Amino acid sequence: MRRESRKGLKVVYGTNRELTTVQCCVCKKFVAMRFDKDDLARHLYGGVLIRDCMPYLSGGEREILLTATCPDCWALLCVDPVLHPLAYS
Repeated sequence: MRRESRKGLKVVYGTNRELTTVQCCVCKKFVAMRFDKDDLARHLYGGVLIRDCMPYLSGGEREILLTATCPDCWALLCVDPVLHPLAYS
């Protein structure tokens, strides 16, 4: 959890985590995760980077919130050029 002072108040991110499912747009698999919906609103409407307002989520969990693509499908669609240098040849 991250604390940030704003006008003398302490704001703690990730305190009201609710279980939510998100469906992958590629494989249609559901991914269950817990996150604070206020943190998602802070990203969507407040202009805060998702990695700054949801540091308690993994990169794959943040990716499914951004693109609706699960980590498995993301790995197939966007191959890492460092691990597989011939993938984009």
